[in-house]
This record gives sequence, structure tokens and C-alpha cells, in this order.
Amino acid sequence: MAQPKLPLDLVDLILSTLSEVRRRRPDLPLKSPGGGASVRHVAITLLQGRFGSPTNTWSSRLGSIRGAYLAAWTRAEAGQYAPGEVGERSAEPVPEIPGAEAGEAAFERTLADDVKLHRAQATSEAARVRLKEALGEISRLEAELADYRWARGARIAPPEWTVKRKLGDKHAHIPVLITSDFQIGEVIRPQETDHTHGYSVEIFRRRYRALIAQTIRLCLDHQPSWTYPGIIYERLGDTISGGIHDELAETDEVTPIEAVQIAAEEETAGIRALAEAFGRVLVQDCGGGNHDRDTHKPRSKAATAHSYDRLVSYILQREFKDDPRVEIFTTESPDIVFRVYDRTILATHGDKIGSRGGQGFIGPSATIARGAQKVIMEQQALGRRIDEVHLGHFHTFTDQDFVISNGCLPGYSEYAKLNRLRPQPPLQVLAFYSPTWGRVCTKRVFLEA
Repeated sequence: MAQPKLPLDLVDLILSTLSEVRRRRPDLPLKSPGGGASVRHVAITLLQGRFGSPTNTWSSRLGSIRGAYLAAWTRAEAGQYAPGEVGERSAEPVPEIPGAEAGEAAFERTLADDVKLHRAQATSEAARVRLKEALGEISRLEAELADYRWARGARIAPPEWTVKRKLGDKHAHIPVLITSDFQIGEVIRPQETDHTHGYSVEIFRRRYRALIAQTIRLCLDHQPSWTYPGIIYERLGDTISGGIHDELAETDEVTPIEAVQIAAEEETAGIRALAEAFGRVLVQDCGGGNHDRDTHKPRSKAATAHSYDRLVSYILQREFKDDPRVEIFTTESPDIVFRVYDRTILATHGDKIGSRGGQGFIGPSATIARGAQKVIMEQQALGRRIDEVHLGHFHTFTDQDFVISNGCLPGYSEYAKLNRLRPQPPLQVLAFYSPTWGRVCTKRVFLEA
């Protein structure tokens, strides 16, 4: 293994010391195979006494210099080396060299010397450990400071219109549109599913635009007597297919970055249309799902930082930063919690609810209910009451008092066919909340006949 190159001033100091020892002690041999006093032994002992470091370190340095500066080394062994000859002169003086009258005992290390050296080395090691810990703490504090800087510019309090109650106003309601599992880029061939519905980027655009149009129509035309202070738009992840499996990477119609661009274009237009229809839009973004990740396996740490869905969210924030009608809330947790009047809702993608399965006879309903209850109990242990859990992931509509599971835009896929899952048409969920009664209506927004 090659030795690291020594600084020229250190090379000069070592050669000067070696040369001076030779001049002062011509009675000593250049080296002593038996381990007695020699020119090299004395030079190493003096350098170690002045500067510390183990004996083998100085021996290694001498060997390195002999190989790299042979001419200067030969003159030093003869006592003829001139300081600065290698190109740079050491600022350190040559250690004081005892004369021949001092005898060999002057160069022998005592127990006290060993103790002193051990203490110096222990102190140096302790200092290195403390430095490493300090650097780690500085790194942690810098990350924390970045979070504080971000939080300083973020709005924490929910918009007043989502929590202000007008008791006695039986017409006031807040609609909540749950969107998830667009999986943009995935291609589904109806020939492989024995089903009438396929999926592609073109079909996604058509279905998403139908989702926005039907949401507006269901609110304003089907419930003409109700009034709305605004609408809540939930983003629950799996916006893109992501090519996370080999077969998806082979068959996806577009790359993840292209899918991000498509999602941003369509959702920008969709949210703007909702703002025109309802006056105000509150976007609650849970940070992505399992298909949005840029890693081969799902992550537990920094998951949202590795999610393409976060890019979509940032683009939406940029597009609407100057539009007072639209507010966007995001999170670095897999959950986002918000209130609709007196109801506290936790929205999450659904892949991190602590419950898996869903391919048995009863389907995913039991898995969804079990996972939602685990989420509610976890939040209760953290001191937070959750009235409802909203999630996607399972591509299955389920409506219970404490949980809503969303459908998906792709519809029945080859994967669903492989596992003989019950087909559901492409759909998303639209829920209505009353200031008096909480959730009073849950509608499926069907996207294909």
C-alpha cells in the first residue's frame, strides 16, 4: 500500500535530524540490527520525544523518505545534508542531541516516557472522538435549522372557513374530494383483463378532467340548496406509476419525470377550475405513496424526500403561490391531519397503516378497517383524537363511519386479474360535511360508464 506523501517541511526536519545525529555522534552505526543505539534509532527517539506519535510511524516515515529522496538521504546518513535542500526548510529546530559522553542511556525510553506517550495518545484519541461527536451534532443542528427556516414560512393554522361553524345554517357544507392512485404512465390492456376498461396517459387525462367536471356538477347541480365556503382537495399519493417493478418499468408509457409533468399540468388546471367554482381550495397533501418512490424498496426514513409526488406538490405550490384562493398544506410524515368543522381527519396513502393483505374471501375491507383502527389508536396514544381516516392504495372503495378507502383511476388491472380481485370501475370519492352532523354524504364519482 503506497505511503501518503509527506510535507516537504517534515521531510526536511527528519533529514536534518538524521544528518545532525550523524555529525554529533560519528561513533554510532547507521543502524543496529540488534536494536541498540544507532543513528536512525537516536533520530527516531528524538523526533518521537519532541512530537509524539508511535515509533513505527517515524520508522515508516524514514523508509518513505529513503525511497523518495535517496540522494538527500545518502547525504544525511553521511552528515552532509543542508537544511532546505529538498525545496522547503522546516520552521522547527532540530531536537537537541546529547553528546557521546551521555552514553546510550540518554536514548533509552523509560517507563515514565511510555506513560507520558500513552497519555498523550489517549488524549489525542479522545479529542478525535469529541471532534467527531461535535461534527455530528453540528450536522444535526444544521438540518434542524433548515426545518425551522422552512416552518417559519409555512402556515400552520388551518383556514378559518374549514373550522368555523355556523350552527343553524342547514345549507352550509364543505365538500372533500379524495384523489389518489392515478398511477400515470401505467398501461392496462383490456385484452389481458377480459374487461372493457384499459388505461393510458390519454385515458388518464380524460378521466381526471371528468373527475373535476363531475365534482363541480355533483356539488352545484345535485345539491343546489347547499352553500360551500370552499372545497378541500386531498392528494393521497401514487400519482405516478413510477416503474417500481420490472414489468412496470418495461411497459410504462412514460418515464417518472414525464409522468410528473403530466400530473402537474392536469392538477394545476383541475385545482384552478375548482377555485373558479368554489372560490377557495384547500389542498391537503400526504406526501406520496409507494409507487411515487425513486428507490427500489420502500423507505421508512426520508420517504417523502424520495418521492416524485413531492415534485408535483412543489410545482403546484409554485403555480398557486400568488393565488389567494388556493392554499396547499404538505407534510414530511406519511400522514396529514386537518379539521373539517369539528371532525378531525387523518389522510394517508394507505401503505403505512400497519395492516396488509386483502386478497382473502372478504377482500380488502377487513384489512382497511384493521389498519384504520391501528392508526386511530396510535394517534390516541400520541394525544390526538382522530375521527376519520382517509386512504387510497387498495384501489377499492370502502365507506365506514371511521374510514373511507378511495378507488383509483386505472380501474381493473392485470394485477387485479392475476389475483382474482373483484372488479371496480375507475372512481374517486367525494364526501360532504355539515357543521352540525359531520359527514352526511359520501358519493362515488364514477369515471367510466
